[in-house]
Amino acid sequence: MSLVKFSYSEYEGESRYWEISDVTFIDTNLIVGKNSSGKSRLMSVINSLTLLLSGKQPIPHESCKFSATINLDNRNFFYDVIFSAGAVISEILKIEGMDKNALKRDKNGNGEIYYEKQNDFFEFKLPQNALAVVLRRD
Repeated sequence: MSLVKFSYSEYEGESRYWEISDVTFIDTNLIVGKNSSGKSRLMSVINSLTLLLSGKQPIPHESCKFSATINLDNRNFFYDVIFSAGAVISEILKIEGMDKNALKRDKNGNGEIYYEKQNDFFEFKLPQNALAVVLRRD
């Protein structure tokens, strides 16, 4: 598994807005920049996403958005998640080669997930402070 592309933003529409846009990665990467240019912060937010996806970190309370392209077994997975006030506002998982989203959920926790064996989508409902990609393993 490898991270291919990454974007992050927080506090959109506020004076403290901050973003990292479309960072791309290859097998070996060197992150270089001036002092206070965001190198450590980039690593910190990537680590935060990793901890969120492993279920080891709670949902952030600040307003933020993660977008990641992850390659697994030569197939790209596109994951976007938006948080606000300790709740998941939107969560989408797309898989390379699929016409529709494999997973989509809204701010109320309502969503649908693709079940490959049945070639169909199933609806689900989760708490607003839970990630579907962590809780829905079916």
